[in-house]
Amino acid sequence: MRALAGGVIFGLLITLLPFSASAVEKDDTELEKTKYKIRVTLTEAKIAILRAKVMEYQARNNLKVPAQLEDLVPKDDPSLLDGWGKKFQYDPKGPRNEGASPDIWTETPDKKIIGNWTEEKK
Repeated sequence: MRALAGGVIFGLLITLLPFSASAVEKDDTELEKTKYKIRVTLTEAKIAILRAKVMEYQARNNLKVPAQLEDLVPKDDPSLLDGWGKKFQYDPKGPRNEGASPDIWTETPDKKIIGNWTEEKK
């Protein structure tokens, strides 16, 4: 009887295993999507903070634009890194902001650009 019960349990486990693996894969996918969204939100917040620091710098320096982000914070400051740990890109001329303010941006691992300018409506 014990052997029969063990066989039945083993059979159930073999039958349910693909469903369990599928559920774990789905959970992993959802977890990765959530992590990605968190990294995007963190990156957007850091860009907003850096933009505010640029404005503060300009207010203290007769509207002069900082030459580099490191003029705003120490070079090892974590606010200079995006949600993936990459250094933000910076263009003091601000072509994407039509010269009104410097461009601050990064590129995500899937090649999407997150920046401090308004996207054009198509």
